[in-house]
Order: sequence, then C-alpha cells, then structure tokens
Amino acid sequence: MGLSARGLFHVAPLQVEVRPVELRPLSSVSLTLKTDFSAISSGTERLLFTGQFPEELELDAVIPELQRAIGYPFAYGYSLVGRCVEVGTKVDPVLLGKSFFAFHPHQDVCRLPLERVMPVPDEIPLRRALFYPFLETAITLVLDAAPLWGERVAVFGLGTIGLLVTRILSKFPLANLTAFEPQSARRTRGLAAGASVCLSGPHESGTDNFDVVIELSGTQQGLSEAFRVVGFSGRIVSGSWHGQSPVDSGARTAFHRKRVTLISSQVSTIAPALSARWTKERRAAQTWQLLAITDLESDIAAEVPFEDSAEAFRSLISGAASGQIVLTYPE
Repeated sequence: MGLSARGLFHVAPLQVEVRPVELRPLSSVSLTLKTDFSAISSGTERLLFTGQFPEELELDAVIPELQRAIGYPFAYGYSLVGRCVEVGTKVDPVLLGKSFFAFHPHQDVCRLPLERVMPVPDEIPLRRALFYPFLETAITLVLDAAPLWGERVAVFGLGTIGLLVTRILSKFPLANLTAFEPQSARRTRGLAAGASVCLSGPHESGTDNFDVVIELSGTQQGLSEAFRVVGFSGRIVSGSWHGQSPVDSGARTAFHRKRVTLISSQVSTIAPALSARWTKERRAAQTWQLLAITDLESDIAAEVPFEDSAEAFRSLISGAASGQIVLTYPE
C-alpha cells in the first residue's frame, strides 16, 4: 500500500512544524495505523516546546522512536489512537479496521510491530483511550504514595494527571483530600473529580501537616510549597519533570529539618518494592479496566486539527486550555 506520513517536529524553542516522515517498511509482524487522535502531554511537552530540557537526556528511555538525545529537530508524543489499514503477512487480517493505542509521537500514519500496539476495547471510546498513558501514570503515582486509611493527602496541580490522581484517591478512606491549583476552571474540575476542597494555594489552607503530598504542578513553586505543607516525617511523591529548573533552597531546608521522605515516581518503571507482584501487564490491565468505567471525555478542553498543531502548543503555554488538548486527524 502506497502511504505517506507526516509528523510533528519541534524545530526551535516555541516553534513546531508538520513535516514529511519516511515510513519504515511493513514487516511480516507489523501493521499500519491511520491516526484518529493524539494527545499532548501538558507537562513534558510544555517543557520541550519552551526549550527547557537538559540536552544530554534521552527523550524517552522506553519508546524506541524517542531513544535519542534531545536536539532539534525532534518529534515527541506518546498517546496516539488509530485504525489499522494494513497488516503484515504474519498478522491476522481480521485486525484490519480495528482501533489500536500506541505510544508514538504525533504522526498521521505510522507502522509498528504488533507487539507495540494495544487493541482499544470496544466499550472504550477512542477519545477516552487517549487517556491510557495518563491514567497509567496516575496509578503509578498512587501506588508509590501508598496512602493509608485516615491520612491527610494533598495534590499540587490539577492538569490531566493531577485530576486522574484525584479521581483515584477519592475512592480511598482518607481523612481529607485537598487539591492546590491556581486556575479556577481546574479547581472546579478537581471538585468534580472528588477532592474534598480545592484551593488556589497553601496560603488559603492554613494547614502544614499533610501526611502525603503528590506534587504534579510542574513548577518549582509547587515543589517548594509541597515541602512547606507536608508534616514532620511525611512523604512527598514528585511526578513532575522540572527540566533545567533549580531546586529552591527553602525546599532543601524543609527536606532536612522535617525528615521528609521524597519519592521519585515515573511510569516507565515500577518501584522495586512492588515489582514482584505489580508487573507492567497487571498495571496495564488495571488501567484498561478503570478506563472502561470512567468518563474522561469531559476533561478534553480543546480539539485542534493536526495541521494547526502550533496553535495547540501556543494555547498550552498561554493557559487558554484548562484541560486536555487533543490533536485530530481528519480524512
């Protein structure tokens, strides 16, 4: 099948372009997806768009297309849903026309080995399937936080992942679940997601004794405030990538004097203490199961045609979109 492809590339700070991409040959165990939607990661992709990344780091340690040092031009993205339009000789043709999720950069057509795609269950709408990697991350954060009965928990930042973490934590028997978020529209979403209270910042709380703080603001201010409100011998789970930003000295002081446990959480791996029982396959199954019963489409704030990707990224950094931004790929 003669197919051409185009991908989204970061070509300079604050500048993205749609460019032609050469498709890999179709192997016997591969399939071709025509993309319906892809989702922009509001945290990582904002850092990449603004150029606030350490150049010595790989874009991603797991996704093959992203296992390269960061340097212009580069593609990024890890949430794509598409329809199978072509299969290799060893792939069952019954898959033609089926929908799949893939960890892949923003691109209108892509070819991948069958082992690197996941079928979207029939009961899950395609737009909701885009939330798979964000929900998988949220589950990992909660596993790392390990909240106990009756604990006081705070979440900093109500972007897509912060809202998902809040949804999950709202099912726990906590004494209190407080969310801190400067944007009022996001605070409204946080209350709908199950937070006990949503505040613009710790100055409204008067509380500095949280047992667990999950920091997802993506800002140094958020991390500093997390140290300020966590209680003595409490724990902070950091899920933000801060790029080149330095660590605030106030945070370092609180870390020392409060005997705080700082936990680094990242979805590519599962904590060693859990990995004997929590395999990636088990986590994936839990993620799809939760997606099937959770209406997340309302968390989509904007849908932008792939051709207008630059507009989507501008709204990302301007704060014009208070929720998830999705790229669409019209026929």
